Amino acid sequence: MKSGFLYQYYYLWSVALLIPAWAVIFFKKRRTWEEMIYIGILCGAGAMFFDRYVSFRDYWRPPTISDIYNFESFLYGFFFGGISAKIYEFVSKTEYVPTSGPNPLFAMGMIILNSMVFVTMVLLFRLNSVENFVCMLLSTSVLFLMVRPALFKVCLGSGVIMVGLNMCWYGIILSIYPDVFKDIWLPSKQEGMTIFNVPVMEHWFIFAVGCSGSLFYKAVSKTKQERSTLSVHSNNNAPVLTWKSLSSGIKEAGVPLTILFIVIARMVLFGKAPINLGKILHLFH
Repeated sequence: MKSGFLYQYYYLWSVALLIPAWAVIFFKKRRTWEEMIYIGILCGAGAMFFDRYVSFRDYWRPPTISDIYNFESFLYGFFFGGISAKIYEFVSKTEYVPTSGPNPLFAMGMIILNSMVFVTMVLLFRLNSVENFVCMLLSTSVLFLMVRPALFKVCLGSGVIMVGLNMCWYGIILSIYPDVFKDIWLPSKQEGMTIFNVPVMEHWFIFAVGCSGSLFYKAVSKTKQERSTLSVHSNNNAPVLTWKSLSSGIKEAGVPLTILFIVIARMVLFGKAPINLGKILHLFH
């Protein structure tokens, strides 16, 4: 029923279930923690924007603590994005170590290209926002693989592992809140094929997140593969999070932080006012 704690705070408590997985991977991969934070902030900003202005309108309607600032969406993107960046390396016990920071122009160019693909899908095809999002992420994953074809195994492996994590995550959610899809997803999105009582589109979405999330940082920066030597009982090679290392990580995350700032600024200035694609396109005529 649409009442009580489970419904009112669904988005928040369901995202909180991801924290243990994120924390374990972050601890095990703390040598290259910057990638998890970089992708987490980028995905968090994207989730805030697309939820508020797109998917809340045509896919699902979870209650949020703030009527305008859907911070739960940021947390969803931050944790799932961060996990997707390193989950393949965590499972395969490998490490992709950056030899240089991410190229901000390349990163921003790929973000703009992502947006163009999404808008094109909206204008040309009658798909819902999540279907468009899946097409966007898979399309850009293909472009990333054209730049770094050696990362194909990482891309595919991350996507598949993320689907497995998604099944476990929803399994816990459904055991706590069996009516979650009935109460929060739009009726038209509850129809069709399911896997373990979860709509197939939810698995396609997280597969696409896994593919693109594992590639973005590695494609826009120079990385080299190493066998992971860091274990829970060996801290000799573990980096210490000093102010210097944190400030360096913040500088590297300049592009995701810029995107986050733009998204929040848009919310501050315009609230929930929808984006009119027709008016935007009219500017180019």
